[in-house]
Amino acid sequence: MSTLPGEARSFEIWALRKPDDPLGIISSCATYLRDAIMCRGKGVRVTGAVIISEIYTDPEHRGRGFAKLLLKRVQECFDKRDDLDIDFTVIFGNGCLNWYLELGWKPVPATQLTINVDRFQTCSSCEDAWEYLTLQEVYNIANCDVNVSKLRLSKAQGPKTHVQILPSAFMARHHLFRSALLAYKLGQDHADTRHYGVSILEDEATEVSAWWIHDFQNGRLMIGRL
Repeated sequence: MSTLPGEARSFEIWALRKPDDPLGIISSCATYLRDAIMCRGKGVRVTGAVIISEIYTDPEHRGRGFAKLLLKRVQECFDKRDDLDIDFTVIFGNGCLNWYLELGWKPVPATQLTINVDRFQTCSSCEDAWEYLTLQEVYNIANCDVNVSKLRLSKAQGPKTHVQILPSAFMARHHLFRSALLAYKLGQDHADTRHYGVSILEDEATEVSAWWIHDFQNGRLMIGRL
């Protein structure tokens, strides 16, 4: 396990290594600690969640159960820790759904919308009405979004347990900084990344805001939150 100082301690890398080669990685994954909320019909409780992502197995060792072993040990490690208030774990990825089912996980398709910019038309009058957001403004919007999320989940009824990963300022900062570091590594023009979001007034009482992440590897602009 590898950890970093400060806020980055919420991020950890886990790996199964070859016994005779400490640098020989058989399988690896990353975990992120995230703030979350839970509701069982009796009010909202703030808790924590573990996000597992970037699951990888060396091609030479695939199909032999090493990824399953790694995830099992990661889960056992978090189950034993009493210094963290964690109620659930989420695997984030686009792997084979049957593989996740075999591990005892319930796959939930993510809701997403792809916009083709070549077919998308903007209103010329809207361009003069919107304002670009600074980093601090994105964080402020994220904090407000957390309060809205708690209010919405508090209305959940019935015996089922409802959970949500909070769209906190910490999460927004993580993704924005990661995007900026990747831009630097790939040698992208930083002039294209100076805008982090946009806000527009639809009417006197309705403000619409969004922040985004530059995905330079796939040539996309990912809307983090709308």
